[in-house]
Amino acid sequence: MTANYLSMIHNFTAYLVTYDMLKLFTQSLHELYINDCPKNIDPILWQAQKDAIESRIKDFKTEMFEFELSHTPTGAYYQSQNTISPTSPDNLSITI
Repeated sequence: MTANYLSMIHNFTAYLVTYDMLKLFTQSLHELYINDCPKNIDPILWQAQKDAIESRIKDFKTEMFEFELSHTPTGAYYQSQNTISPTSPDNLSITI
C-alpha cells in the first residue's frame, strides 16, 4: 500500500455498503469461474474481467480491514461473529 492511499470508508454505513459490495463481487467472480468463456467474448477480455474483479475484492478487503483497525479497540468489528479475521485483509472471508 502506498503512503497516498486513503480509505474510502469513513463511517459504519460506508463499511456496510462496502461489505455488501464485497459479497456481490465475490459472487460475480465465483460465477465467472464456474462458467466457460462465451464464444463471442475474447478469452483475454474474459480473464481481464476476472482479474479486475479480484483486484477490486482485494481493495474492498483492505478498506474494511483498515476501517476496523482505526475504529475498534480489537481491530475486528465482527470478530465475535467470525465474519472477518483481524490478522490481514487477505483473510477476510465472505460466504455467498
